[in-house]
Amino acid sequence: PTRVADHPPPPLSGGTLLVTRDGRTAVAADPDRDRVHLVDLGSRTVTASLKLRAGDEPGRAVEDDAGRVHVALRGGASVLSVDMATRAVLARRPVCAAPRGIAYERDTGLLHVACAGGELVSLRAGTGEVTRTLRLDRDLRDVIVQSGHLVVSRFREAELLTVDASGEVVRRVRPANADELPGRGVGLGGRSGVAWRMIAGPGGALVLHQRAITASVQITTGGYGSTGRCQTGVVQSTVSMIGTEAPVALPSLSGVTLAVDVALAPGGQRMAIAAAGNAPFPTLGQVFAFSLSE
Repeated sequence: PTRVADHPPPPLSGGTLLVTRDGRTAVAADPDRDRVHLVDLGSRTVTASLKLRAGDEPGRAVEDDAGRVHVALRGGASVLSVDMATRAVLARRPVCAAPRGIAYERDTGLLHVACAGGELVSLRAGTGEVTRTLRLDRDLRDVIVQSGHLVVSRFREAELLTVDASGEVVRRVRPANADELPGRGVGLGGRSGVAWRMIAGPGGALVLHQRAITASVQITTGGYGSTGRCQTGVVQSTVSMIGTEAPVALPSLSGVTLAVDVALAPGGQRMAIAAAGNAPFPTLGQVFAFSLSE
């Protein structure tokens, strides 16, 4: 029989896992159940499970220099601060209607929160005092700190905005489309868009995004996509590295369907990607490791 959930689950967002800098604890946001789990990685046990308000939808998390972790509550319009020593909630601070990305700036002790409504809010990590609110383009997703600037991504357009210390947008850039890349052809897809995740990478921002073909779909065997070394689906997952020079893009990632999250290994030469679209097919795998140096 068909079952209808009393409370539909939130949309997929990725970026719900943080490992603390000492490598001892994983902070796992659980937006489906409105909880934040703290896991001891040595013993592989859950040391705390923080129950939040219904609809809070915890998402991105960041660690500051004072032993606190701050979690953006996508549905709770707030930032949740957790003391990692006591495993207790310190504060819940209203920030904007739809917080999405969050970053910590060590030089200033500020948290920067990117909001879907277009706000970029800066607040003190210790007190929660808001020091600045900028109004940028709507649909902001992630924010990272790079060389005294803030880089903010937009979800659907996969556009990156660079904001200087005065609050001015000094650069706009998007991942390259397939026809802008050298060696374009099979496996490179078409128009870039939908930036699921942006993290700090070696020399710039690492953006996990999609490419969608712009040509007509051939209604034949293999027309909607094929397997093999090069993925040729209608929508493909890929990664772009965007620094001060022109964007550098990888080929489409074969076998990776609906990639929603990416993480870098220490040293920045290997990355892991989570493929949510592979979940119904256990033989395909859901986590993939790739080298950035090959």
